[in-house]
Amino acid sequence: MPVNSQNDRVYSVADKKTNVDPCRLIREQQHFSRSVMVSVGVSQIGKARLAFVEPGAKINSEYYCNNLLECYSLPDIRQKCGRQDWILQQDGAPSHTVANTVAFLQEEKIHFMEPQA
Repeated sequence: MPVNSQNDRVYSVADKKTNVDPCRLIREQQHFSRSVMVSVGVSQIGKARLAFVEPGAKINSEYYCNNLLECYSLPDIRQKCGRQDWILQQDGAPSHTVANTVAFLQEEKIHFMEPQA
């Protein structure tokens, strides 16, 4: 768990905190909560289900396409939009702009905003 050592002060004659008897130290407390990463598609029509990213997952093109787009965003968007035209707009995250993701979107015949070179 992350701890902000700048908030911990030790008043001692010892030259280093590591040289102080541990029973004399106040236990460090967490200063930050655990983080959770989610992905969601949002539009004027509605939103897709929240997709909770597995802790420690590397969000590369494969994870983004297979786990987030295929399992959550695309089925929900298609269901909400029906036959209406729609365009997928992503931010500049590497997993969104890499060639594999662009190829996946093209294969799925999804209209999307091409990454800027």
